[in-house]
Amino acid sequence: MFLNNNVTLIGMMGSGKSTVGKHLAQSMSFKFLDTDELIEQKQKKSISQIFTDNGEEEFRYIESKTVEGLVFQPLENHIISTGGGIVLNEENVKNFRSIGTIVWLNASSQTILSRIESDSSRPLLASSENETFMEKQMKIEQILKSRTVKYQKAADFIINADHKSVEEISQEIIDCLSLKREL
Repeated sequence: MFLNNNVTLIGMMGSGKSTVGKHLAQSMSFKFLDTDELIEQKQKKSISQIFTDNGEEEFRYIESKTVEGLVFQPLENHIISTGGGIVLNEENVKNFRSIGTIVWLNASSQTILSRIESDSSRPLLASSENETFMEKQMKIEQILKSRTVKYQKAADFIINADHKSVEEISQEIIDCLSLKREL
C-alpha cells in the first residue's frame, strides 16, 4: 500500500533540508527521517568515510537501496530529508514521488557556502586547507549547475531558501501542501 502524505526534501548540501525537515515534522506532527543518517546507521560509518572507503558510485548504490527500503515500508506522515545527490538516480525520484510530495529547497551558492564552509564532513567539498572562499564557491556552483535541471524536474514545489528563517521556509512548505490538497 502506497501512501501519498509524506514530504521529501531535496536540494544541495547546506540548503537546509535536515534543519527545515526537523522543524517541519514537529510543526505538522509528522515523523522525521534523514536518508544520510539511515545510511550511516546501517553502514556504521559516516558518509565521508563511505566515500573515502568505497567511492561515490558505491555510496549512490547504497543510497538507492535505502530509498527502496523506505518506499516499501510503507511510510505515512513522514518528512524525509535526503542527501544532495539523491536526484542523480531517477529511480530515487520515482520512488519518492510514489509516496508523497517532493519539495526542492533551492539555495544560492553563497548561502550554501556560508552554511557549510567550516563543515569538513562534506565529501564532495573535500579540499585542501589552502583553498580560498572563491574556489569553494566555484565548486558549489559547478555542482549546483550540474544538478539544477534534475532538482527542477523532480520537484512538485520549489522553495527559495535564501535569507529566510527555518520557520518561514517551513510555513511556505505547509502553504504549498495546503494548496495542493485544495486542488
